[in-house]
Amino acid sequence: MSLLLKGAAFASSRPSTLRTTQELVFKLVEVAPKGSSTADNIVDLIQQYGLKAKKPKLVNFAATLVLQLVQAFGTSVFNVSKLSVVHETLVGSSNDKIRAVGIEILAELCRTFASKAPLQALVDKLKKSQQSQLDSLLDKQSTATPPSRRLRCMRGVQIATQSPEEALAALQKNEEEEKLKRFATRPAVNLLQLLPQTCYTDKIKEVKWSEKVAALDALIEAGGEQPYKILDGNYSTLLRELKQLLSHTHYLVCSKALAAIGMLAEGVGEPISSDVRPLLSSIVPLFKDKKVGKAVMSCLDQMFGKALRFDQFLGSNDSFLSSLDEKKEKNALVRKSVLEFLHRCVVSSGTDGNCGSLTSQHAQDLCKIACDKLKDSDASTRQAATDVLILLLNSKDKVIVSTAEKITSSLQSSNPRAFKTLVLATKRGKPDASENRVSRPRTAPLKATPSQSNKLGVANARPTTAPKSKTANVPSVPAKNAPSSGAADEKFDESALPSLDESVDGLSGLGIPQWGDDADNGGVLAGIKSSNWKQRMGALNNLATFYESHGDREFSSITFLFVIVKACTKSFQESNFNVAKAVLELFIVLFKIHADRQTAPETFLYAPIVKLAAEKIGDRKLSDSSSSCLNSICVVKDPQRVLHVATKAVDGVKSPLVHEALLVWIKSFSANFGLATLSHGVKDVLIWILKECESNNMKVKNAAGDVLGEMYTQLGPVLESFVKSSDVSSSISSMVEKVFKDNAHDPNANQTERRFKCITMSSSNGPSGGPGKGGNASSMLALPTTDLVSALKSDCLDRMNDTGDKKSWRNRKDALDEVDAALGKCGGLLSTEGKAFLQLKQLAANLRLRINDSQSNLKPLAASVIGSLLSRLDDTAQAKIGPVVFPALVNAAMNDMKKTMRDAAVSALEFGTDSPKQNGGGTNASSVEAFILSLESEL
Repeated sequence: MSLLLKGAAFASSRPSTLRTTQELVFKLVEVAPKGSSTADNIVDLIQQYGLKAKKPKLVNFAATLVLQLVQAFGTSVFNVSKLSVVHETLVGSSNDKIRAVGIEILAELCRTFASKAPLQALVDKLKKSQQSQLDSLLDKQSTATPPSRRLRCMRGVQIATQSPEEALAALQKNEEEEKLKRFATRPAVNLLQLLPQTCYTDKIKEVKWSEKVAALDALIEAGGEQPYKILDGNYSTLLRELKQLLSHTHYLVCSKALAAIGMLAEGVGEPISSDVRPLLSSIVPLFKDKKVGKAVMSCLDQMFGKALRFDQFLGSNDSFLSSLDEKKEKNALVRKSVLEFLHRCVVSSGTDGNCGSLTSQHAQDLCKIACDKLKDSDASTRQAATDVLILLLNSKDKVIVSTAEKITSSLQSSNPRAFKTLVLATKRGKPDASENRVSRPRTAPLKATPSQSNKLGVANARPTTAPKSKTANVPSVPAKNAPSSGAADEKFDESALPSLDESVDGLSGLGIPQWGDDADNGGVLAGIKSSNWKQRMGALNNLATFYESHGDREFSSITFLFVIVKACTKSFQESNFNVAKAVLELFIVLFKIHADRQTAPETFLYAPIVKLAAEKIGDRKLSDSSSSCLNSICVVKDPQRVLHVATKAVDGVKSPLVHEALLVWIKSFSANFGLATLSHGVKDVLIWILKECESNNMKVKNAAGDVLGEMYTQLGPVLESFVKSSDVSSSISSMVEKVFKDNAHDPNANQTERRFKCITMSSSNGPSGGPGKGGNASSMLALPTTDLVSALKSDCLDRMNDTGDKKSWRNRKDALDEVDAALGKCGGLLSTEGKAFLQLKQLAANLRLRINDSQSNLKPLAASVIGSLLSRLDDTAQAKIGPVVFPALVNAAMNDMKKTMRDAAVSALEFGTDSPKQNGGGTNASSVEAFILSLESEL
């Protein structure tokens, strides 16, 4: 492409050469791989070497070529921002023909979006005559030119015309991606270095308000472009100056100071939170001044998500919430504005910075605050509180909605009027959209039983036509003793399911092809009830085909389908593998429908199928279908529940083939979904796998070892500590150690994008970090803790300090060996709760004395025991106990005559300043700080 532009092809006077050049460029775009930037790169090269060339003939051909590319392939192939740059270049040309081509390109973009609004910034730059020219082009042709060519990689794919809404969404997505890319590559501003070079330091001390405004403008300008990106540093002095300016009498000084504070909060982010949070007590009261109200809201918006979390605004002892107390804050505008800010926080939660996530606990606190403010004497404050509640009740997160409904339900008795307002304004008060659907005549009438009529509260007399296909007609199946975790039994009330006759009537009017035909003619209903396995398989395949095409529309009928399939397959105990495979493939389709609707299946629907798939997974002919079915269920249902049902089902199967096959699937699940999707259910799965390691069948044992290897890759030392603390035999322990040695731990494994993800898992149970990614290993698998002092003999500390006679060194050595042995048995961390921490501190003090023991052979042993002790403490406890022994270790490392002692002391210091490997390792900053203080004191 560069050779074409730099050569004579674009400026040729021969029409045949120009046609060949045009076709060659078209081919270059046409053969571009899917997802590549070839088309955009070609536009860039034309922009750089063609449109900016000095030869008018070359520029004219290049401009026309861009327009022809857009018309031939459509705007969806190209980056809109690149085409916008081309348009601006052409419109600025002195040649009227080239300017006309630029307006043609803009017109084609406007047709794509069915509006000029997304490109209004470009339209406003045009002259009035050019705007009129654009309008006339749009009047002549209002819709986008249908593409005459397509990318070769898209051949064989059905052509789908891109709607204006889709095109606009793609434009907005592309703009967001470009913004993020520019922000990531932009260097952070060193504000502390740039600030002395401005007039800020001199002018901020001036008395005149205009001088202070100029100083603040210089400060904001030094922060760089928005969104701000500023290096971390010590901004305490600067923030103190800005806080003093908040009480200035001139509103401009106050507004600029707020803008500067917001800039620092947005640019520096979470590291500055400890300096920014105390300013809330000075910022919030400024809402009472209408002139600075917008500046206050903007400043708080910049703080939230970037520097401050919900916790820091909703703290019970925080001055921020005291501004909502009518007794303390008399100004209603302040109270209303604070609630409006909380409303904005909920709207932007999860998208605004790294600190803006909304949890169920936050939602609970917000609901309590808003419910309390419904009693406020000011009407606008009550309305702002109502808006917060409505927003939470209409959340897309089911956990948030459930929490909000639980809190607001108390309003039904305490504030009925407010409760009615909330019901009418939320999803609970809106009719189901499916009720508006037009009913279709059924091939068989729906006969209602008296019990069903009573349940629905209608007369027994029913019309012969069937009711509309709507969700309200499908009986809901409440879970009996609904489990709260994957370890609970998956029970459900079968009595709530419709009867077989009701289910047959429910499917009769769906228009399923060959529903009422004879079994010999491929009839679905007769075939599924037939004793002939071929007819049953054919009926199941026909049902799968129907729901694959119309499943979303007929989603409400899945309950009826489940009842029929269950009744006709002996409760899914089908002996013929062909029929069993057809059942699994039918439910794969049904769970795919749930995935498309992002709806989790009820317990009655998925639990029996998980059991069926787990029991059949050992069958070589059904292994693939069973694995695919389990994967499809894990996509729409919490995987820890799925694995609980599967492992429980396999426990009752004697065949080692089933155990081996399920272990193989669990390994692939760990790789494809990631262990983070199991959350705290990892522990239950591990216990089951360790039990499988004790199998007498070598294939089962090896399969269990392979699973542990994959799990170790993701969990690392946390898994090693868990196994070490578990009650396993020595043979299993040695086998597991070999597995861990053969599989390297990947610290970034839990941040890797996985092939599958559970799309319906609640945010409270799901992994943090976003979809497809997980949190750290310790959050999934709780580390076991050991009370060290309780594991020692009662006189251990006394023997450690025994200096009575010449042979007392033996008592001291026995005590040190006893502590060392107890630490060796500790698989996780040492307990530091309550009294245990004080006992550990006393033990550390006793061990410190042994560093200077009169028996030189005990000194390195004591240092080694201290290192072992510090390596099993969490970061906080390590930073507190470290200073007890650091001075003595530093002194020994520098001054001891024996190399063994110096090495032991240095090794202990290394253990004492590193986080335990069970928590991921790395340097413990708090311990390092304590070590430096000890080092200074010894020097």
